[in-house]
Amino acid sequence: MKLGADPEVFLASGKTVLSSIGRVGGTKLAPKQIPTLPTGFTVQEDNVAVEFGIPPCKTKADWVFSILTVQEHALKMIESRESDPKFPLKFAQMSCTVFPRSQLLDPASHIFGCEPDFNAWTGEENISPIPPRPEMRSAGGHIHIETELPKREVIQAMDLCVGLATLFQDRGKERRKIYGKAGAFRPKSYGVEYRVPSNYWIFNKNYISNMWDRTFRALELVESGVNLQLMSHRIQTAINTDDKDLALYLMDKYNVNMEL
Repeated sequence: MKLGADPEVFLASGKTVLSSIGRVGGTKLAPKQIPTLPTGFTVQEDNVAVEFGIPPCKTKADWVFSILTVQEHALKMIESRESDPKFPLKFAQMSCTVFPRSQLLDPASHIFGCEPDFNAWTGEENISPIPPRPEMRSAGGHIHIETELPKREVIQAMDLCVGLATLFQDRGKERRKIYGKAGAFRPKSYGVEYRVPSNYWIFNKNYISNMWDRTFRALELVESGVNLQLMSHRIQTAINTDDKDLALYLMDKYNVNMEL
């Protein structure tokens, strides 16, 4: 297994969230290499958020190091371009917020992801969500899994091992009303991109480590031949309705109740 990630975060100064546009640089097609880190550690503007990239990780130690290090060096790089001593730039530890209209004047702030994602349980393309307020923006913590195992089965197992756990670990509930529904994924040439989690886990070393362990457990289940389609409705219901009692039942049933 190799893991990568492209988490998104919001810039803030004091209590004010700031658009990344013009402050960060880099795009989806041409991410900016962070000069103080090896090749593959990148940063880019994604709508008003800052998006990181890391090289694929072969070990949990590399995974934890990469997620923490890319944030540290990216912030230093951005601070070097714009910094207020009274209100230094920081990454806001939130996955959903309403931006001031003053930060949404650039047309790029109204351009959202152009690639569709899919529901691993049904195989159907997900409908692009519409935020309840036009100024609302959310930040994901998507996980990229390099594997030759069946893509939809991997994502179903990720829902069981990771998606259910986010109900207990992720305190930001607003994003799930818009994004991160059960089974959300994109197929990739190297494997899959799991799109359910928000960015909550990237700020906590224990959660970063736990995310690696839970992903490894998901692949173990797929390799063992477990058929989760029988629990499709229950797993989706638990994630999509924040049903913690049902989530605990399912995690206990499949022995994935690991250090919540």
